[in-house]
Amino acid sequence: MDDHARTAIRDMVIAVAKAKRTVSYSELFDLIDADIKNPEHRDRLFRTLDDIDREEPVLVTAVVVAQETGLPGHGFFALARELGRLGEGSEVAFHQQELRRVWEHYSR
Repeated sequence: MDDHARTAIRDMVIAVAKAKRTVSYSELFDLIDADIKNPEHRDRLFRTLDDIDREEPVLVTAVVVAQETGLPGHGFFALARELGRLGEGSEVAFHQQELRRVWEHYSR
């Protein structure tokens, strides 16, 4: 993913967090003019989201959710486990807790 697209995604994710909202994956795909059905485009977006989370003090991509479920994808939870943030508890409960943490952090 080029630097312009990466910056646009990061800026949108942080703006959404500051507004205490969520954004869908499809909105991010539209932002960077990518095809959600293209596996290569999906992989690039998901790697970019992981990179953003590794750079921020909180898992800011908790604000990025699937329209159908209102939850992040499996990659979000896998990264949370890898970083030692999510144990064996409920992913839904963890997401709600992390979303509140993100909103609190970025609304300061």
